Amino acid sequence: MFIRLIFFLLILIYLTNEMFRGRKDKAETSKAKINKKALFITTNLINENFKMNSAFANLLTENYTVVSGINTINSRYIFGPFGSLYRELSLLKK
Repeated sequence: MFIRLIFFLLILIYLTNEMFRGRKDKAETSKAKINKKALFITTNLINENFKMNSAFANLLTENYTVVSGINTINSRYIFGPFGSLYRELSLLKK
C-alpha cells in the first residue's frame, strides 16, 4: 500500500512538470492550425477503457497528425471518472 502511494505521487509530480513544460512551448507552436481536439486516456484503473480509448486514438492518428509532447498546443491533463487521467491532444488534419 505504501509503495503504491509513493508510485502515485511520483507520477503526479512528473505529470505536473510535463503540464507546465507544455505551456512554455505554446508560443513556438501557435502558428499551427488546429482542426480538431480529442481526449485520450493515458492512465486508467480500468484496463478495458484504456484499450478502447487506445483503439480510438489509433483510428484518429490515421487521419490526423497528433501534436503531442513538447510541441502540444494547449496541452493539459484532466481527471475523469473512475480515476482516469485524460490528456488533451491537439490534432492536425493530414
